Amino acid sequence: MTAVDAPTTGEDAPAGAVQRRRWTRSPLLAAAAVAVVTGLVWAFAHPAPSLWWLVFGVVPGWLTVAHLAREQRARTVAALGFLLGMTAFLPMLRWLAEPATPVAWVLLAATQASWVALATVAVRPWTGTRAVAVVGPLIWTGMEVLRARAPLTGFGWGDLATAHTDASWMLTTARVLGADGLTLLTGLLGALVWV
Repeated sequence: MTAVDAPTTGEDAPAGAVQRRRWTRSPLLAAAAVAVVTGLVWAFAHPAPSLWWLVFGVVPGWLTVAHLAREQRARTVAALGFLLGMTAFLPMLRWLAEPATPVAWVLLAATQASWVALATVAVRPWTGTRAVAVVGPLIWTGMEVLRARAPLTGFGWGDLATAHTDASWMLTTARVLGADGLTLLTGLLGALVWV
């Protein structure tokens, strides 16, 4: 019987089993906390309150979530990505709750958060390599491109590029790079800090 399979209470628990279980849970709890903080950072970077400079912390936070959960099952990693997405999209889409319904608001947020969940699973194998500085922002940008086109065509709400308001020094690059290019550049700058 291994420490993972061993009972954690009672006299039958081998020495150290309880301690090992706590140790294996702490990265998961840390990943969940980072997911919530990153989701809030992402939400606060967008209009009201429009703290655009926070957008540079979104990709590093997302990579940290994937890295902390790298030993977990894909389902757990997806759940953490979903948590990050819901934490971001529920506040970003709060304007939809009244004209539509709260159910539509939550369903739309969940649809958008599902893309973040898939991207988190996709980036997880790369988090232990230096290539993540390029691959991570590419996966993020790909996720935003797909999210803006499926299943709701034209709903790219909350992408990293739209956080850059008039005060952003990077906004002028959108003329050359477009919104997706600006998202990629923002992600690359953030990922350089992470590596």
